[in-house]
Amino acid sequence: MCHALILPMNTYEYQGQKLTYLHFGEGETAFIWAHGWGHNHHAFEQIAKSLSFMGQHYVIDFPGFGGSPKPDDVWSVQDYADFMIAFIQSIQAKKVVWIGHSFGCRVGLRIAAATKLIAKMILISAAGIPRKRGLLEQVSLTLRVRFFKMLKIFVRSEEGRDKLRARFGSADYKNAAELRAIFLKTIQDDVTDILPNIKCPVSLIYGAKDRETPPEIGIRLNKAITKAQLEILPDFDHYTILTDGKNILSHKIKNFVEAK
Repeated sequence: MCHALILPMNTYEYQGQKLTYLHFGEGETAFIWAHGWGHNHHAFEQIAKSLSFMGQHYVIDFPGFGGSPKPDDVWSVQDYADFMIAFIQSIQAKKVVWIGHSFGCRVGLRIAAATKLIAKMILISAAGIPRKRGLLEQVSLTLRVRFFKMLKIFVRSEEGRDKLRARFGSADYKNAAELRAIFLKTIQDDVTDILPNIKCPVSLIYGAKDRETPPEIGIRLNKAITKAQLEILPDFDHYTILTDGKNILSHKIKNFVEAK
């Protein structure tokens, strides 16, 4: 069975940038599995293998993650989208289904808004538009940022500044390391204005307990994308939706792709 196979990684190169990915399955439909920030192809590998009978599967490591070397420049989300557009064109599939988680959704949204390459999208815990924060949360965040900037004035050594980042930065920011500049550009990316350009069917799936990309983001995306549908799963957060919820996701992805 496909579940037991240890598959070799493939490499794609475009304009000097390399991408590593798993490829398995056969058929006219190509599924592209796009992980979230700080993850790699392992995030989606089990779910993709459970659907191997549905077509070809490309389970990627975005540049800078997993086996893919980081970009030489400070890429924007649009740069990632442009790179993946070239990848999609290179595989010459008749039908492309994009499955993304968090950051992978940002990239997918930009591809779908700019091209007709994607037939359907399943976006899990999608990011891409600013969160709405309560007054107390916004005030707390503002004070935290200002205090951090003030302390940086008095701390000149890089070691000392690293300690400040560890104290005040988000988990993703702390773990970004060499990709920190790309991460900062990513979290400032706002796809709001391009959402009306997305014409393909989109399934939005969120965990009710997700604090990183809360369901209110999905509600707003659902209103802005013409052919979107939204489902909120009660028992999952930003990460357990991919692990504890993998069987549910597999079932929902299959049904959505097969629907006319």
